[in-house]
Amino acid sequence: MMPPNKADDGPKQHPIIGRFGTSLKIGIVGLTNVGKVPAFLNVLDIAGLVKGASAGQGLGNAFLSHIRACDGIFHVMRAFEDDDIIHTEGSVNPVRDIEIIHEELRLKDKEMIIAVLNMLEKVAVREGDKKLKPEYDIMCKVRNWVIDEKKHVRYYHEWNNKEVDVLNKYLFLTSKPMIYLINLSENDYIRNENTWLIKIKEWVDKHDPGALVIPFSGALELKLQDMSDEEKQKYLEEKVTQSALAKMIKTVYAGLQLQYFFTAGPDEVRAWTIKKGTKAPQAAGKIHTDFEKGFIMAEVMKFDDFKEEGTEASVKAAGKYRQEDRNYTVEDGDIIFFKFNTPQQ
Repeated sequence: MMPPNKADDGPKQHPIIGRFGTSLKIGIVGLTNVGKVPAFLNVLDIAGLVKGASAGQGLGNAFLSHIRACDGIFHVMRAFEDDDIIHTEGSVNPVRDIEIIHEELRLKDKEMIIAVLNMLEKVAVREGDKKLKPEYDIMCKVRNWVIDEKKHVRYYHEWNNKEVDVLNKYLFLTSKPMIYLINLSENDYIRNENTWLIKIKEWVDKHDPGALVIPFSGALELKLQDMSDEEKQKYLEEKVTQSALAKMIKTVYAGLQLQYFFTAGPDEVRAWTIKKGTKAPQAAGKIHTDFEKGFIMAEVMKFDDFKEEGTEASVKAAGKYRQEDRNYTVEDGDIIFFKFNTPQQ
């Protein structure tokens, strides 16, 4: 198996592995007492892991089903000192913590890979099922990478479309896109200074090139959560800083190559999550399969145009309301009304 490109070639974007629905789920993982962020989007705060969890230590396998249900992972690392909050490893060392979590996820994937290969070997090799032979060959490649090379699935840059289809079938923990969140003290976050920041970035660039690293302060976010909007704005202006939550949300969508489009009716406005590059019929199918099957056209206006003009009628009067056919690629922030024929039963 060929290794990924060398670091001096520049990080290459990994294939995005996963089956994303209209409701994006992000899991927050980290060792116990690293500090977590308040819930936003559809965030699952997964209980702190411990070394040996893959072998049953701590909560053991309980965390696995929660992670498998997520589209991506926020990996929270503690980079603040606090004598009142005991670190499960006895000291603050976020680089060590990253390696513990990564190894636990890899070991669980190792178990699954071995089980899948045993099944495929029986059917595809010994029983001669030719249809499953390509999947067996792909899983052998996955085994070499994850078990022999001890790498995460997403570290490999060159998975082709057929291989991605197989990876999507099993949704390995190490295939999920990961964003690294560094939990700093409020003072370190405001100053943007901490002895671990450079060390963490160096580790990520070496092992998970292209992955995003976002500093934040759980203490600050918790404090802001209890303030009114006016108090929050005043406090942030006094400290010359800002909340990191908005950046986290935008980063999730950018990192997963996802975007929104909107539908609006008399009673509600809804945002729908799709992958970048999605055509209008497939976007309509996110609402209902009949919309895609009977697609006629999409009537589209941009959110910024609607905000500027104030009403749909004004957008139309300004010539900014368009009719698009099935070849239209939906753009981030589109407001769309789909026209379709009801499929015959």
